[in-house]
Amino acid sequence: MRKLVYKCFTNNHFVKTVTTYKEAKEWKEESEKNSFKDEAVDIKREETEKERKTRLERIAKRMKKIRDKQAV
Repeated sequence: MRKLVYKCFTNNHFVKTVTTYKEAKEWKEESEKNSFKDEAVDIKREETEKERKTRLERIAKRMKKIRDKQAV
């Protein structure tokens, strides 16, 4: 999964990263030397225990159906 972020610069030197367009626009309006560039960054998504449990249950159901078909 990717997320859009805005990198803020002053005189072409990186200063900070913000997550909203509104913050980036405010940064640019503070000074005429300020600028920003949008960039898509990869983010890691952590799986919760509940999601893991449901995923494993679905896998088990599928495997059971496959085994039942092969047994017939």
